[in-house]
Amino acid sequence: LNLLPDFGNPPLQFGGWGSPRAMWYHITASHNTVLIDRASQQVAQGTTRLWGDGEGVHLIEAAAPAVYSAPQYSRTVVLVDVSETDFYAADIFRVVGGSEHTKFVQGPPGKVAVEGLSLAPAEDFDHGALLRDLRLDSAARLGWSADFAVEDIRGYLPAGRQVRMRYTDMTNQAAAGVCEAWAAASFNTTEEYWLPRLVIQRQGEAPLCSNFVAVLQPYADGSRSPVATIRRLGIEARRGLPYGDAAVALEARLADGRRDLIVSADAENPLGRQPDFREIGSLRQPDWGLSTDAEFCFVRLSRAGSVERVALAKGSRLRVGEAVVELKAPVSFLEAIFAPRPRVVAGDQSLIKRIGFVPGAK
Repeated sequence: LNLLPDFGNPPLQFGGWGSPRAMWYHITASHNTVLIDRASQQVAQGTTRLWGDGEGVHLIEAAAPAVYSAPQYSRTVVLVDVSETDFYAADIFRVVGGSEHTKFVQGPPGKVAVEGLSLAPAEDFDHGALLRDLRLDSAARLGWSADFAVEDIRGYLPAGRQVRMRYTDMTNQAAAGVCEAWAAASFNTTEEYWLPRLVIQRQGEAPLCSNFVAVLQPYADGSRSPVATIRRLGIEARRGLPYGDAAVALEARLADGRRDLIVSADAENPLGRQPDFREIGSLRQPDWGLSTDAEFCFVRLSRAGSVERVALAKGSRLRVGEAVVELKAPVSFLEAIFAPRPRVVAGDQSLIKRIGFVPGAK
């Protein structure tokens, strides 16, 4: 089952290459991404800024500002394993440029129920987008959520079983809502669907800076979703000075009582906003007693509160309470577990300078 369906080849059976339905598949608004000023992207190259395929943490950050000739257009996605069958994903999309940013999240065939939004009819998105029934909350509450109930139209699942996907949004100062997007059922029929879709939008004076933050978690109907609660925390520079909204820290309390922390610095900061991670080269998350020089890090605590697993990317040190990882040089990606003994499970073991528990470490 595809829980985030995206469009491929255009449906030519509805009037050929130039038909409105075929052109809909071409424009950026049809995809799971962010639009600047409702325009489609240009063809341009991007770069992979971060990459890590660990044992329990999987990371990619890609930047492609040239697709909009914008100062910043980058997306960080972290897939975190909770068990052999359960996982969740954190999605951080940083955009600078223009005066309106619109993020679309397209769900599979089925229904979507939202919590935490007060929806009202909104004007059509237009610009060639085949969308209908757009409803928005102009001041969405941080932490609102949507639950997709997947319709198994191809009969892949056993009888009576249903798959769901929960989306939790942690974007500050945004409008948010729902709509439906047109889709062809296949390439050899004129059968069509209207897929449920989420809309998150920010407007402001150019160059607008937006940081779209969300957590997605699939689960089976009748079972617990892997994450019980999600909080967005602050990140500090020196002397308690807070980093801006583009610095993201997410705490996920798992259904079994363990806790995860995901920290992502805005290492690009194209407008040079202060404090600047590029100049300072470090950050702190005071709630967890965490300090690091890494652009990305992950920490998992056991139910008892002890460190179980850590990961870092583009950095050389990480401290959480008395747990310490120090490297001889910055690493592109490294993952380590602390139980039953500290050891590296992904990355270059030879770079380890010190790993373990250090009493009194800060």
